[in-house]
Amino acid sequence: MLNKQSHKDLQQLLKDCGCSEKMTEQYLNYEMNQNTFDQIRLLDQQRTLILDRLHRAQEQIDCIDYALFELEQKK
Repeated sequence: MLNKQSHKDLQQLLKDCGCSEKMTEQYLNYEMNQNTFDQIRLLDQQRTLILDRLHRAQEQIDCIDYALFELEQKK
């Protein structure tokens, strides 16, 4: 079982990972029950979510770069 400081540290780590309060509660519940499999599953889901956002942002940057390229060609 986690002591108070470890619990707070883990909460901060999950917050820094962008986890929601609900996901953090689930993760901590899995920690209390020593359910490592579901902890890994939750972190994998969060990682996938962040990567999806990153890929969408990269596509948007690519569109901006193309628009800028087109505008530069008009000069």
